[in-house]
Amino acid sequence: TTGLSANGETLVLSRPVIRFPSSRSEFAVLDAERLRLRETISLHGNFGVDAISPDGRTLYLIEYVARFDPSRYRVRAYDLRRERLVPDAVVDPNEEPGSMYGYPVTRAMSPDGRWAYTLYDGREYPFIHALDTSEGTALCIDLDSVSGGVPANRMRLDTAPDGSAIEVLDRGTPIATVDTTTFEVSPVPPA
Repeated sequence: TTGLSANGETLVLSRPVIRFPSSRSEFAVLDAERLRLRETISLHGNFGVDAISPDGRTLYLIEYVARFDPSRYRVRAYDLRRERLVPDAVVDPNEEPGSMYGYPVTRAMSPDGRWAYTLYDGREYPFIHALDTSEGTALCIDLDSVSGGVPANRMRLDTAPDGSAIEVLDRGTPIATVDTTTFEVSPVPPA
């Protein structure tokens, strides 16, 4: 559901990347109900679909910024009404400026489609990139205190039905809970 808006009206598809790096990225924006093409987007550089706002007005893209290192990226917003890339990257104001590092492992969406929570295998430890697709803001939630050596590729995310928490799972067993109001991480004691 990455490229489908929560209101069900907009669907964004990307042309598959044959080889990395790619010098051009292309996307099709469709009316999701009729599956009719609204517009095509062609961008210079290597981009992939990250998320779309619930109202379908903003497309979030991952821009791969290092020619031969797919772990270096930044999140960019594309204004679908104005048909242009927003100049500044979407970054956590508490993080160092520049590109981010990591490999996406899994994703969970808030029930209302506003938040995209992506678990990344970072350089030092796993983290969750929380993207507010309505406000165009982001923050990183470090999992260093709860990962306990669990490889990120074994972890999954699950959101509470009411959206109040994100559960971090290791092979289906909860290891941490993240409060989606405070974004505080609490370890789950072993059974």
